Amino acid sequence: MKKFIITNLLLLTLLSLPSTVSALTGYRTYTNYNLYSACYNNYTAKHAKETDNQYISNYVKKFTNTNKATFWAADGNSKKISKTYDQQVYTTQKINLTTKKNKGSNVRLGMENYNQVAYTATVSGEVDFR
Repeated sequence: MKKFIITNLLLLTLLSLPSTVSALTGYRTYTNYNLYSACYNNYTAKHAKETDNQYISNYVKKFTNTNKATFWAADGNSKKISKTYDQQVYTTQKINLTTKKNKGSNVRLGMENYNQVAYTATVSGEVDFR
């Protein structure tokens, strides 16, 4: 019985690790950000990089009125510092920086609707500003 209890406690601890690891990394949630028609850009708020890693990671949780969006990394002034990446729902994309950014540098996530449409779509997800 004691072995069963210890095994179950170990299993519960392991199952709780992903949420703990996510909380310790630089993931920031964005919810219902507009993906404007005619490819106007939108950006998350600026965030200080937490490491010297030369990439950020974006996870798309949900779209409305579209099935794909285009994302890129930008500096604190919204200047593009990566190539663009197209993403669909439930995908994670490592966005490699093309301009070196050190720990503490401001970065943000840029986005636009992949589709040229006459209405505004939205996207929700998480970005790790690393």
